[in-house]
Amino acid sequence: MALTKELSKALNQALLDICPENLRAEVKKAATDTINARACRTMGGRSAAASMFKKINQKYSAEVSAYAHEVIDWADDILELP
Repeated sequence: MALTKELSKALNQALLDICPENLRAEVKKAATDTINARACRTMGGRSAAASMFKKINQKYSAEVSAYAHEVIDWADDILELP
């Protein structure tokens, strides 16, 4: 999964749909970092991705991380809609 223009639009829609307004900016950053880490896993291997995921988990609270994963899943669902 890479951060494409379509995925970025879907992320914005998912943020509006499910994320509290006061967390949106931080959740968007966490979601973007998570997407980049997933892409790194594909291109850079497991150890590089593990390092990135560790940094992400240290950088963001559990609540923000949970919302980020939910937003990514929601955005992925939006992209799959006909």
